[in-house]
Amino acid sequence: MKTRLAGHGLTAEGAAYEGRQHSLPRRVDWGSLGGPGFALCACGARSESFPNLAARKAWHRSHTDAVAATVST
Repeated sequence: MKTRLAGHGLTAEGAAYEGRQHSLPRRVDWGSLGGPGFALCACGARSESFPNLAARKAWHRSHTDAVAATVST
């Protein structure tokens, strides 16, 4: 299910980020969306580290679905 929620966009189209949990995230490679790293949502949520873009996008779909489920109930 594809859910769109205000304030929950996938940052930089799912580009890989790195950094510690309580530090500012750094984009891994400005020339590419691929490679390992975590995803960022516009709401501030960050995923665990994933090996590729497809996995980061899948995480974001499940994140927005979970948020939508809590909002609609």
